[in-house]
Amino acid sequence: MNDYDFITPEVLIAEAQVGQEAEDWLNSQIGQYIVGCANQDIKDALDQLKRVDPDDSKMIRDLQLRISSRELAVRWIMEIIDRGNDAFQQLNTEQ
Repeated sequence: MNDYDFITPEVLIAEAQVGQEAEDWLNSQIGQYIVGCANQDIKDALDQLKRVDPDDSKMIRDLQLRISSRELAVRWIMEIIDRGNDAFQQLNTEQ
């Protein structure tokens, strides 16, 4: 039994469509640009984190928040795509 066992076909179709839209957006120039910026910002913050004064807890927290917020944004996009793919698979299995 999985998450999709009690979901209506209409909900599966909607999730599959949203997942496809997210994948299309991710593959677009703006999607690639935004994800690229997020990844670069993560890299920059990690580099800064390596050099920050260990006693500067505020800066460490700020950098950690910067890293985790960018990672979370990218993860949300990937989760939408994964859920859409799962819904699409479930729809194909039911046919």
